[in-house]
Amino acid sequence: MMRFSDASKKKMSIKKLTIHAPWQRADGRWRFEYVCPLTFKKTSKTRKTRAGINRAYNAVVKLQQEAPEAPEKALTPFGTVIQRYLEDRVADAKTGAISHTHVKDIERHLTRLRPWRLEPIQAKTNGSFTGKEFEFKAFCPDGGQLKKFGADTLEEAELLVEQVRTMHRQRDTFAAEKEAMMKAPIGSLDGLLIKKIFAEINRSSKTMQHYYSALDGVIKFAIKNGYLYKTQGDIVEAARPKSVASKEIVIPSAESVNAILQNADDFWHVFFAIKAAYGPRAGELCGLRWENVHQTNRKNWIVIREALKKDGYIGPPKTKAGIREIPLDNKRNAMLRAFKREGEFVFGCPEFSPVTYQRNQWGHLREIPPHRLREPGECRPMTPDEVWRYGLRPLLTKHNIQWTGRLHVFRHFAASSMIEQGMSVIKVQKRLGHAKASTTLNIYGHLWDRLEFGDEAESVFGNLASRAA
Repeated sequence: MMRFSDASKKKMSIKKLTIHAPWQRADGRWRFEYVCPLTFKKTSKTRKTRAGINRAYNAVVKLQQEAPEAPEKALTPFGTVIQRYLEDRVADAKTGAISHTHVKDIERHLTRLRPWRLEPIQAKTNGSFTGKEFEFKAFCPDGGQLKKFGADTLEEAELLVEQVRTMHRQRDTFAAEKEAMMKAPIGSLDGLLIKKIFAEINRSSKTMQHYYSALDGVIKFAIKNGYLYKTQGDIVEAARPKSVASKEIVIPSAESVNAILQNADDFWHVFFAIKAAYGPRAGELCGLRWENVHQTNRKNWIVIREALKKDGYIGPPKTKAGIREIPLDNKRNAMLRAFKREGEFVFGCPEFSPVTYQRNQWGHLREIPPHRLREPGECRPMTPDEVWRYGLRPLLTKHNIQWTGRLHVFRHFAASSMIEQGMSVIKVQKRLGHAKASTTLNIYGHLWDRLEFGDEAESVFGNLASRAA
C-alpha cells in the first residue's frame, strides 16, 4: 500500500531506481520524486488530486520493476556489449555448448555493423600471407570479407593503406553513423539505422537472416544481463529482413555427375561418388578418418562422426542426427583399399596440388602447374575449398561439363536419386543427417510429389472426360 508522508530528506541515488512516497505541498498539490528508468536522472511528478498522484506513482513503480537490475548498464556502449557477447560465446565454445565455427560466423556477421576494418601494417613474418615485406588486412566490400594486401617497402604499404582508406570513405555510406552507434549507449539503439545498414549489404535473404540473427543474439544477451529492459526485445525489430520465398534447389543432371565420375582418378572418384550417392556434407567427408571406415567380406560402410569446420576445427557434425552410417558398394570399397594410408584422414591433403586447368575469356584452356599445399610430414585433411579448386573445378573445366553451383549440389542430386528409388522420408532424412524429417520435407517434399504426377494427371484428366460424358 502506498504511504503518504512529508518530503523525504534522504538523498536519491541514480545507481538504484529509487522512488519517494508522495506528499502534499502547501498549495494543495501532490508530488513525488523518483529516478526515471529511461533517462536515469532524478525527476518528479506533480498532480492536483490524490487519485491522480496515485495513478502516476503506480505507473512509475511498474516501469521501474520492468527495468534491469542495474539500470546504469543501459548506458554501456553498444560496441562494448557486442564484445562481451562475443566473449560469452567463446566461453560457450570452450565448453562445447556451441561450435567454434558458429562463434566465428557470429563475429563475422556482427562485423558488418562496425566501420569497415583496416588493420595496421605488419612486417613480414614466417606466417606471411602475401610474400611481401609489409602486409595488412582490410575489409573488401566486393567480397564481403577481409582481403590481404602487401608491398615491398613501408612507403608503398602506407600509400596502399591510404588508397584503401579513401575507398572505405567513399563506399562505406554509413561509416560515421556506425562509429557513433558503437560508442552510443545500447539503450539508444536505432533499429531504422541498422535496417539502412543492412540494406547496403548485397547478400541473399538467407544471409541477411543470419546477420539479423547474430544481432538478435546480442539483444537477448543484453536483456539477460541487465543492459536492456525485458520489454526492449523488439528494439531492433525494424531491421528484421523480410521473409522471401526460398529459391528452387539446383539438381545437377545425371549426365554431368556421370561425366565427373568417369573422368576423375580413383581418389576423386570415391569422394564424388559417395557425395552423389548419399549426399554427406563436404566437411563430413573431409574430416573422415580411417578408423571410421569399416571394410568386411560381406558389407562395407563408413561412419560419419566428425566434420571439418570452416575455421579448421574438426568437431561433431552439424546436427546430432549427422552422426550416421553410410553403406559402400564393392567397387568404391575396392578403390578405398587401394588408397595409400599416409595419415589418419581418408581424404588427406597432398603435399603438392595436382595440375589444374583454367579457361580464359576466349575459351582457351590453360594448364596451371602444381604448387605446395602443406609442409613435408604435415598431416591434415583437404578443406572443402581445396576439394573445389583442385578436385571438382579442374574436371568441369577440362572436360567442359555443365555444372551450376559447387559441392553442395551433390547433396541435392543424392536426395533426388534416393527419392526416385522409392526411399521413405525417414530413410532419406537419416542418410542426409537432417535433424528432423520436416527439414527433409521442406527442402525435397516437392520431389516426392512429382513421383505421383503421372498417375495423378491420368486420373484427374480422365475424370474430366468421364464427367463431360
